[in-house]
Amino acid sequence: MKEAHYLLLPLILLLLISPFISDPLLIPASFGILGWAMLLFVTALPRIAQWSRASILIKLSAQRMWVGIHSFLYVLFHLIFVLNNIFSWNIDAFLTAVSNNLAYYSTATLAFLILLLMTITSNRFSMLLLKKWWKRLHNLVYLALLLIAIHVFGLGLVYANILVWLLFAIATLYLILNKIKRMKR
Repeated sequence: MKEAHYLLLPLILLLLISPFISDPLLIPASFGILGWAMLLFVTALPRIAQWSRASILIKLSAQRMWVGIHSFLYVLFHLIFVLNNIFSWNIDAFLTAVSNNLAYYSTATLAFLILLLMTITSNRFSMLLLKKWWKRLHNLVYLALLLIAIHVFGLGLVYANILVWLLFAIATLYLILNKIKRMKR
C-alpha cells in the first residue's frame, strides 16, 4: 500500500503551491488534467505492469484500488477548485454556466458521479454485497474516461494544450477499444 501513497505527492505539492499561483484558472485545470492522467494510469495499470514487468508497477497493480481512490482525489480537488476559483461558491453563477454549456458540464457531472460511486464501492464489503454488479459498476470507468474527454474538449481546451488533449483522448479511445475487444472474447 505504501507505493500507492506516493501518487499523492503531486496532489500535496499542488495544494501547497496553489496560493502562489497568480492565474486562478490554472489550479483547477491542473487538477483536472492530473485527474484524467491518473484515471488513464489506473485503468491501464494491469496491462502496463504485465508488459513492463517493473516491480514498482506490479506492486501498484496489486494496490489498484488505492490508486483508483487517489485518482478520485485529484478529480474531487478539481471540482472544489472549479467551484472556489471560478465560481467563488456562487451556485447561481455555476448553474448559469451549466445551462450555457449543458453538454460539457453534464458530461463532467455524470463522470464525477460514476467515479464517486466507484470510490465508495472500492472495498471488500461492496464487492461481496454487489457481487456481479460490482464489476459492472467499475467497468463504467471507461464511460467516465470518454465523458471526461468530451468535457475537456468543450471546456478545458481553454486551459489545456491541444496536444495533451489529443494524447489523452487517443489513450482513452485505446483503452475503451481494448476493453471492448477483451469483452468479446
